[in-house]
Amino acid sequence: MAQDTKRTHTFEETLYVQARAWRGTIVRPAVVFFSAIGISADLMSYIGLGLVFLSVSFMSTQITTALVILLIALFADNLDGEIARYRGTASDKGKVTDVVVDNVTFTVFMLGLAYAGFVSGFLAAIVVYAMLLCRTFMVIKKNVTKETDWLIKAYAGFFPNFFVYVLYAGFFLLALGYGNLVPLVAALSATALSIKALVDFRTIKKTVFTR
Repeated sequence: MAQDTKRTHTFEETLYVQARAWRGTIVRPAVVFFSAIGISADLMSYIGLGLVFLSVSFMSTQITTALVILLIALFADNLDGEIARYRGTASDKGKVTDVVVDNVTFTVFMLGLAYAGFVSGFLAAIVVYAMLLCRTFMVIKKNVTKETDWLIKAYAGFFPNFFVYVLYAGFFLLALGYGNLVPLVAALSATALSIKALVDFRTIKKTVFTR
């Protein structure tokens, strides 16, 4: 178990906590409803993933339909953690499921964009790789400095989530007829995520490898 050697929040952690609180307030009615009918946090995660698969299947033929389904999927994605906290079942083990499903969801989304021809397969693969690398180093760094109630402490992070939603926004603009900015957004996101991964790797080296 990692020792909690750093009690204060970093700037990114503060943004993440504030964004989560803001989101929790907005989706509270839906959280109460789905909790009342027995929908668990894990089930909501899988529902969101299934909807993303469905959205991708329409991307190359019915882009408006794909957009509507994706919006519903993203709404579901924002409910799982809130349901867990509302029902008192939140844990690091459950967070791992959330983070893994989020990564699969984003990977499916990027592959769907590539299949529909909105971005090259190579660029889509680079973005996915940069995202996974960034989140992996963030999790490693988190486990060096924080305690966990399970094997590891999963962490999505404000920074990678920001670029996930920037890419979703690029698709929204495309579906609404504002042109295809996805390749540009993807390239910028991959660059920023790679830089963040390198910064976190240097932090890990200083805190672990030098001991």
